[in-house]
This record gives sequence, C-alpha cells and structure tokens, in this order.
Amino acid sequence: MGCEEDTEIKNGQNYQSFWQSLPQEVEKRSNKGILTVNDSLLLSERYDILDTSSLKINGDNLYIEDQAQQKIYAIDKHTLNQKASISISEGRGPRELTRLGSFDVASETVVISSINMQKIQIWNTDGSFRDEFRYKNLHPRRIRLNSNNNMVILSNFFFVDGERNLIQVINSDGNPVSGFGKVSKENYSSLKAEGHMLVDDQDNVYYAGYSEHIFKKWDPEGNLIFSVKSIDNYPSEANYAKMEGANQKISRYLEHAYFNAVGSTIYKNKWLIIHGGSNSKSNQSKIDIYNRNNGKYLFTVELPNKTGHIAADDQYLFVIHKIENEKYLFEYNIDF
Repeated sequence: MGCEEDTEIKNGQNYQSFWQSLPQEVEKRSNKGILTVNDSLLLSERYDILDTSSLKINGDNLYIEDQAQQKIYAIDKHTLNQKASISISEGRGPRELTRLGSFDVASETVVISSINMQKIQIWNTDGSFRDEFRYKNLHPRRIRLNSNNNMVILSNFFFVDGERNLIQVINSDGNPVSGFGKVSKENYSSLKAEGHMLVDDQDNVYYAGYSEHIFKKWDPEGNLIFSVKSIDNYPSEANYAKMEGANQKISRYLEHAYFNAVGSTIYKNKWLIIHGGSNSKSNQSKIDIYNRNNGKYLFTVELPNKTGHIAADDQYLFVIHKIENEKYLFEYNIDF
C-alpha cells in the first residue's frame, strides 16, 4: 500500500507524489491543557436531532447534519434557536438521495454530495430546493464551496487508471473549472486518499490525511503551498492490509491502525486538527494546532470528550460530543 517518495519536493501543479511531504522537527507535543466549556445542550432534546454526522458554521448560523432523518438544521449560534432546516427525501429519484454525504454552506447556498449516486444537490439556506445534477466519475467524498460559489470536490475513486486529480473544482452548472492534487495508478489507494478538506476565505484549499499523516495546502490556482507531515512520525504503511485473489483485490484498515485527522477547522491564522490516534479507549480528544500559512506545529489543547466534528468562529469552538450514546453540542472558549 505504500509508495516510493521522491527526494525533492516540487512546488505547483507538477508535484510528483500526493503523499510526499516534509517532516515536522518536533520531538513531542506541547500540551496547553483542556479547553473551558462555556455552554452545552442535548441535541435530541432541543432539536430532535438523532444522529449528527457533520458540523459547519456560516455567518451567524451553525449547520448540523442528521443522517438518521436526512436533514440539515440551521441554528443561530448566539441564541441557539433553530432557524431553518433542509429535508431530503430518501430514494433514487429527483430531489432524492439514498444517503446524505458531505455538505457545505457559504453565503445563501448549501451544497450536498452523494458519493454512491454521484449526485450533487444545491439548496438555499432557507430550505428551498435550487438544483441537482449527476457528475460521472467524480466520486465526491468531500464537498466545499469557495467565494465564487464553485464547488471544490475531494474525489474518492475506487481505482485510478493512469493519472487523476483528487481535487476538482466545478461550477454551479456542474461544468469543470480546474483540478489539482494529481495521483497515479502506481501510488493511489482509496484508503490512503481518505481525508478532510477545507477552503478558507481566500479560497486556499487544505487537506488533512486520515490514515496518512500529511497536511497539504494549495492556492486558488492549484499551486502547492506546502506539504508536511504531522508530528506523529508513524509508518503509515502499517495501517493497511491488502489481499489479492484471482479476480479481486481487497484493502482495509488494520485493527490497530493509527489515524491522523478525524476532523479539522480554521481559526484565524491557525489550523485545528482533531488527532485520531490509535483505537485507544481514552475519553479525551487532542486538538493539534498548526500554522495555517506553513503547516508548522504550534501546540496542543484537549477536550474532555471524544469528537470528530468541530467548527470555530472568532470567539468560540463549537463541538459535537457523544456521551453515553447521546449527542451534545458544546461551546468552548478559545483562549489561545
């Protein structure tokens, strides 16, 4: 599952290996302790949200995805009152999805992707439907919106024949605009390409690997700004198992795989990464803080409970926690 890496990092579009990266020169974490809780509430009790799977922030609103009910809730971040919701019918017909996938919100627009249906839906934030289209061979694992309302897609192909761009930009009509993050047949794996993607207010694109401990950033034109490893210098090839038969190839994560980013968000000049770690039974979550401009590790803070969903504004860190099989929305003071 591993790939041979070139010895030289190359800037721009002609970057040789998607997984090639420079090491972090840090011996251990600098831990600043546990963040202070400002407020919390039980999601099922307040909003009847049953199964939260994603959290976004846009202006004055939080957006929470509930896969169990195929809904996205808009909640005022100041009053915590529900303002609107988007309900998607389950199915394979028009305006339907078999399962909610990744979503994003910017200005008055909500986009939702379905990787198994290869479909993208566009909604207004008031809950009214706008448009949908299918995009053959896009495989939209993550979807984000930039300032032009173009959609930035992280693809998750089952296999790659030749060379492909993992990150593709399309417009609201579904037409291609650009692509970058090139991978080849020799060094691609759908497991290795799992990760989290962000787009900042200047349309820079960030990628944090899930089982590959890498962080990458591109400018709006797709030129590579940096590609660095996280501070966890583990051999990522030890995360995967591969079995090949006469007619099939099966890849999976090993039981004791060591995971990198299980979630991320941008806060001012910092990139916050929820550290995945191994399959430990610790009830706390570590958030590693990196410089968003160069990928350099800064320090670590902790949360008292596990999470994979965070979003930040200038004052608070919003987090979804699972505590004794119940989902809670927490608001933490950001004091760093």
